[in-house]
Formats: sequence, structure tokens, C-alpha cells
Amino acid sequence: TSCEQCAATREIDRCLVGNWQMTVDGMQEWAREHIPNFRVTHTSLENNTLTLNEDRSFVTGSSHVSARGRLTVPGSSAHGTASLAGQVSGRWSAAGGRFNMCPDAGSVSGTATTTIHGRSFSTPMPVGPLQPNSRTYVCSGNTFRVTMPVGTAMIA
Repeated sequence: TSCEQCAATREIDRCLVGNWQMTVDGMQEWAREHIPNFRVTHTSLENNTLTLNEDRSFVTGSSHVSARGRLTVPGSSAHGTASLAGQVSGRWSAAGGRFNMCPDAGSVSGTATTTIHGRSFSTPMPVGPLQPNSRTYVCSGNTFRVTMPVGTAMIA
């Protein structure tokens, strides 16, 4: 329930209370930085919202995110699509420059499809069970930015 603690605190930052429209700017930036031969050619967002309530509860929209891109390497190229869908609700808190989310219900699933040399293969995107998470954030006026480390790419 929303009266329980999230990340060992019940503190919130009132700047965060409200309805936020999420973007995928970070995903595109990560791809540019870690996969230099990869170019995102299209992204699509539907219902990609996050509502943070003053009672420390949160809910996302019934989100659908998809992206298409092309990878070019010497002598070959590949293209692919990825999609993610889900809706999550739970508790949130914010203290000490950290934004904390503690999911209580919901699910997220996804698929990635790659086509290379005319052959396509699809794999489920590893989403895993919903886990509490804590990220650094900045909130000012109508801007809320969360830093989400996603690691590095292994390209052979």
C-alpha cells in the first residue's frame, strides 16, 4: 500500500508529484555512444506516462515503446526492431538525491527481432521480475530527469 516505505524512507520531493511524459532520449544516446555503427531510424511511444501521487503511490500508463534501427559493419548490415510493453504500479520515495521506485503490481515484456543476410530471428527481451530500484534524479519546474545506468555493449 502507499503508506509503506520505499527504499527505507517515506520522504518525497514535492517537485516530482504529478503526471510525467517519459521519453526514450537516453536509449538513443546510449546507442550512439556504445554502438557507433548503429543508427536508430524510428521510435514510437504510446501511453508512456508516469504518475507520481502525493500519497507516495505511482502508476505508469499502459506503455508501448518500439524502436527500429540499422547496424552497418564492413561487408554487412543488419536491421532490427525492438518493442516493450507494460504497466506498473507501486510506491515511490525521493531522498538524498535518489528517486526510488518499489513496484507492487504489473508486468513488462518485450521482443527484439534482428534481420541479417535475409534471415530474421526474434528473442524475448530480458525484462525479469519487477524489482525496487533507486536512481539519481534532477527535478526543476516542468523537467524531471532520471539517470539510469544500462551498462556497455558487446559487439563482435
